[in-house]
Amino acid sequence: MSIEIVLGLPRFPPPVHPTCMTPLMPIIAGTLSPEAPAALAAAFAHRGKSIYLVGGIVRDWLLGRPSADYDFTTDALPEETKRILTKVSDNVYQPGEKYGTISATVEGHVLQVTTFRGEQYAAGSRRPEVRYGVSLEEDLARRDFTMNALALRLDPIAPPDPSDLDRLRDAVIDHFEGRRDLQERIVRAVGEPTAR
Repeated sequence: MSIEIVLGLPRFPPPVHPTCMTPLMPIIAGTLSPEAPAALAAAFAHRGKSIYLVGGIVRDWLLGRPSADYDFTTDALPEETKRILTKVSDNVYQPGEKYGTISATVEGHVLQVTTFRGEQYAAGSRRPEVRYGVSLEEDLARRDFTMNALALRLDPIAPPDPSDLDRLRDAVIDHFEGRRDLQERIVRAVGEPTAR
């Protein structure tokens, strides 16, 4: 492994995605410009699709923490998502396509866009069958904890602004009381833990 020294600190080659051996892009400090989520929302809206920021970034923003963990979910199928992302990025790739995830680099940040998913268990099985095209609520129900089952719909006119906490709180989609759990500092599983 080669190591490069930048500003006196060792810089390692980017890690490799474990399932496909594709180099992962290093995360750039800072956040996307407001124009980037607006362009992303407009590209999906132009095709009649919606797109939401989900998970850790929404949680972190509600806590007033910076985050560059750009995970999105959409009602667009993976092939459609690829076509849409080419309108906002020259670097679209699919390390997790079999799971419905298409990635793109925008302004040096890796964006991961995953098609809405739901789960169905066969009798006696602990392995779910994952399917596409379900609702946002069903997609969020698959998440581990209520604080990670939060979403923000991207709007081409008014993209989310992490510095405006009041507007952010009003815009958050929270089907599982994740905001309350964050406020009360409770880590709680989505749904019935024994059923998971």
